[in-house]
Amino acid sequence: MNTFSNWSQKRHARIGIITKFIDGDLSRSQTAELAGISERQVTRIVKEMKDLGAGATLHKNIGNRPANSINAEVEAAILEILSWPEYYKVNFLHFSDSLRDRHGILIPYPSLVHCNI
Repeated sequence: MNTFSNWSQKRHARIGIITKFIDGDLSRSQTAELAGISERQVTRIVKEMKDLGAGATLHKNIGNRPANSINAEVEAAILEILSWPEYYKVNFLHFSDSLRDRHGILIPYPSLVHCNI
């Protein structure tokens, strides 16, 4: 089972638990304990669910590009440079240095390692 499926099941379970609270079947503290969140979060999510429906339980950053992601054009340029024969046997650390020194591309080593290479 993949991570999204697990997350989706957790989200559906949380919706069910909070719905029971809204219906009066659970107390705020029981809801918080069952859902694995604070009582304050229960209050916030209940308010959002009343305003937005079940979509209130979704993470607010879904569908947005991560702030630390590499620009698609820069990534394409990096992949192009990496395909050059002189870089066939170069490790990521040396390649990162070459990108900076020879090509003016400043990219942190961890971002390079996680690039779609």
